[in-house]
Order: sequence, then structure tokens, then C-alpha cells
Amino acid sequence: MKKSIAVLLVVTLSACSNLPVSNTSTPLPQTTLQNIYNNSKYGYSINYPDNYNVTVVSDDYVEIGSKITVEVMTTDPAAPRGDGAVIESTSDVQFSGYPAKLLTGYIGSVGGYMPQQFRKIVVERNGIFFVITLYALGLHVTDGDISQIAQLVPEDISLFDNIAASMQIP
Repeated sequence: MKKSIAVLLVVTLSACSNLPVSNTSTPLPQTTLQNIYNNSKYGYSINYPDNYNVTVVSDDYVEIGSKITVEVMTTDPAAPRGDGAVIESTSDVQFSGYPAKLLTGYIGSVGGYMPQQFRKIVVERNGIFFVITLYALGLHVTDGDISQIAQLVPEDISLFDNIAASMQIP
């Protein structure tokens, strides 16, 4: 373990019952989220598994593992933009005790990305948007079939939902 934590936090799917999760025919294993990332600038924290690395690109952008990002921004990611992602569905959810939006859709190959689905949770607090996103392939994958949109898999969605449910927003 990278750091000693006084309390081992176990988050299960039942802990995020306020978030939509995928339906699978077999139950997925519990995920132990043993590490905590704290963002001192914005005051949020999020738990993540021991086998994931956290890459702090800036105070506003953090990567967790290879497929999850946490962004803090002043622009609503659900607002239409010409060069933005395609949002296929939007749902109202509760997240970290606040009203939030669950966005699903895909990104295309604009900007060098591989076409892939995403799952995004957006919480607005005082004009600041806290955004946690799961990508099917990850943002650093540049090789593959650009004629097909890579699909999210249930195991990744389940883990993402557990990680997202652990996020504490001030």
C-alpha cells in the first residue's frame, strides 16, 4: 500500500444506490478503495483502488488509472459545443449529497481521440462544475479501429460508480 490509512473504506454498489448502474447477470465483486486523493485547491477528495495511479495534470485535472478523469471547470460540460462530446442521454441523480447530472455519450476522433463511450457525473457548486468521467478506452489510447465506437464494459462501470460514490465535494 502506498500510504497508511487509518480507516479502510469499502464502497459497494449499495453505497451508490442513488446513481444508475449497469444491469449485469452476475454480481460483480466488491471493490476496496484503499487510497485517497485530496485536492487542496477545490477541497474535494476521492478514493481509488491500490492498483490505480493518480496523475495530477493540474489542480483542475486529475487522471485516476487509465480511464477516469476528475475535472473542475467553470463551463458546464452539458452545454452544447461544436467540438465537444456527443451526449446521448442526461439523467438527474443525487451525488455527494447534491443534485447532479449523469451524462452518457461518446467522443469521436476529433483531437486524436479514439471513438469511445463515456459516462460522466457533473455536480455544480457555486458556479464551479465538478466532473468525474469514465472513458471506454482512456484518453491516451491512440491506436485502433476508428470506424467503431468502443463500448463501456460493466466491470468498468461498476468500479467507476464505486469510485464516484466515494467523492466528497465541499
